[in-house]
Amino acid sequence: MSKDYRIEKRNNQIIDIVLIGHTTSHIRLQQLDDVTYCVISTYVDNAERGQGLGTKLYKAMLSYIRENKAKFSATCPYIAEIAANDKTVKDIYTERV
Repeated sequence: MSKDYRIEKRNNQIIDIVLIGHTTSHIRLQQLDDVTYCVISTYVDNAERGQGLGTKLYKAMLSYIRENKAKFSATCPYIAEIAANDKTVKDIYTERV
């Protein structure tokens, strides 16, 4: 199964998850330790808003987190709100940063 996203490393601790075909929209993670990430921002280009890309980015991030057997928290208000209400991430989401 092919992924609909790619990982772009910014430095040793910061990565962006970018949807294939949507190069300016991304979700940014900071790696806190070997198994914990913090979602620090989500960006969807103005021209691409209203197409569900925020949700697709969230799902891509969850896929990445689960594939890496990691956990996540979020300082990004958009992701923090979604994750707090998403019962499917209780095993991998923590509200504490």
